[in-house]
Amino acid sequence: MMRAESKNLEKAFWRLSKYIESNTIHYVENCISCGICYEICPAYHLDHKYAPAPIGEWFRRFYRRQLNPIARVLGKLAHAYPLTIENLMKAREYVYRCTNCGACYMVCAAGIDSGHLALLTKSLINDAGLTPQVLKTLNEMELKMTYLTSKVQDLYGKLIEEIKKIAGGEAHINEPDRSVYIPISVCDLVFAKDVIISTIRILEKLGITWTIPDVPVGIRPPMGYVIGDFTSYAALIRRIYLNAKELNCRIILVTDCGYMYPALRFEGPYIAEIEQPCKILSIVELLEDYAERGLLHLRKIADVATWHDPCMLMRRGGVEYPHAILEESTFFTKLKWSGKYSRCCGGGSHMFFLQEEVAKALSEVLEVDLVKMLEKDTFARKIAEFGYEMAKHRAQEIIENGPKIVITACTSCIFMLRKAISESTMPFIEVKHLAEFVAKNML
Repeated sequence: MMRAESKNLEKAFWRLSKYIESNTIHYVENCISCGICYEICPAYHLDHKYAPAPIGEWFRRFYRRQLNPIARVLGKLAHAYPLTIENLMKAREYVYRCTNCGACYMVCAAGIDSGHLALLTKSLINDAGLTPQVLKTLNEMELKMTYLTSKVQDLYGKLIEEIKKIAGGEAHINEPDRSVYIPISVCDLVFAKDVIISTIRILEKLGITWTIPDVPVGIRPPMGYVIGDFTSYAALIRRIYLNAKELNCRIILVTDCGYMYPALRFEGPYIAEIEQPCKILSIVELLEDYAERGLLHLRKIADVATWHDPCMLMRRGGVEYPHAILEESTFFTKLKWSGKYSRCCGGGSHMFFLQEEVAKALSEVLEVDLVKMLEKDTFARKIAEFGYEMAKHRAQEIIENGPKIVITACTSCIFMLRKAISESTMPFIEVKHLAEFVAKNML
């Protein structure tokens, strides 16, 4: 039995090897454990055991066992570990505390991305059946499109009616030859409906033609990214790419600038083995471009505002804060930790979905009891609390900076910061999406 289990796990590693390219080998071979990445890591600040190097080390241990013949013989003497359920459960304790925020990568002198190694380890954990059930369920529903429940379709129908009110009675569903395609998700419907409405309002004002899909493209695609399921990851990338290609759009506009943005813009063609159909832009890039060219004007508000950098937008995407918008329309103040050194809000990757409030909201529309799954999963609840502790640390830094408004562009960032700030000593600080802020204040 143990031998069969070991062979199955080794097969999982060889399937994963398709995604082990030169950069990954560099991450595996060239970390010298100098510790320079420790201080920037949000997980390390909560528990020194969970620093980037130890998190990434788990994949190195499995890699050495599978691909280094000398290490395979020497075993633990060469820090090579066999792929067993026991070892994967130990690895899970580490890699699920990583939000893949990329901070370690920014400061590493050798350019080691421990978050990427954590993602690869999560893939092995998923193949071993050790992924938290909540995440596994959401991934399967997204892949098989069983998320299109009557409640989801009803919510989408209501959103379309609201869109028609601000777009001259038109919803432009799957309309070809438009400038912008907006891939709306279930999480947009549940947590960010006003962001979509605000985006449409802005596009109408700027005279940019747009279209939306006939159904939500996923739950928060690609869910496969969250758990390391590269088959699901690739399928969702193809779903969005092919829809945009069929409609002959010039831009796929990402309003939820979490992991969806780098997945579509940078990793998609490689993971899905498909050509990018058009330009991929975040809403931040589009609005900042129009502001810089003098085509977007906002009234000046008498509030102190700050910007929280979504990890996937700044570090993974290279998109800086929208200075032409914020510095002209607010009394802008930068956070101490900002830009590529910004602190993670704790909602990255899987963390967002393990929050009880998120599971409850999604349970209602997806017609599946995610809350009960969480209640039964001690590990998932522990990880959710770990993520929320990160959020409280970031919220405290924001409070000390003294803004009245925090502006950002990521659904999970907004949720985590609103929750942490609302339970702090300064609950009146607003957290808004950039699209909401622009729609409200544009001239």
